[in-house]
Amino acid sequence: VQFSWDSMAATGENLDRIRQLLRQLLELGASPTEAPNKTVVDAFSAALADDLNTPQALGVFNEYITDTNTALGADPSKQHASEILATLLKADHVLGVVGPLLHALESESVPEHVQELADRREEARQDGKFEHADELRQQIDEAGYTLEDTPRGPRLIKR
Repeated sequence: VQFSWDSMAATGENLDRIRQLLRQLLELGASPTEAPNKTVVDAFSAALADDLNTPQALGVFNEYITDTNTALGADPSKQHASEILATLLKADHVLGVVGPLLHALESESVPEHVQELADRREEARQDGKFEHADELRQQIDEAGYTLEDTPRGPRLIKR
């Protein structure tokens, strides 16, 4: 394995994509109670069985994450989210990345004053007070959080 700053940056971006997906799954109430996606698990396992073809296995994993982000928009059900989580955790038996990210997300909590700013911002937006909403977003940003507007409401993410 050769080190490069480009590959380091790409790895960071992949971790961010996984973290973002896990955050969405948690918001939907996912738990790994559903059976994992057999097609994905079989493709992942076949790649590893082929002389430990890790790049191909990672390709299967990354493609699943990309496809899943699209699919969640069409079917944001708890059952579907739980199947996705079960699939990611199955692949994680080999990768060892999803579990620690999931644990970190589950233990995250937003400080009360930052949550209050987000609530006030949402109220200002609904009242059409967009300039005030922008000021509140700036205060949230200064507190070290990114605010994302999603179809299910605002999401606060610690930077």
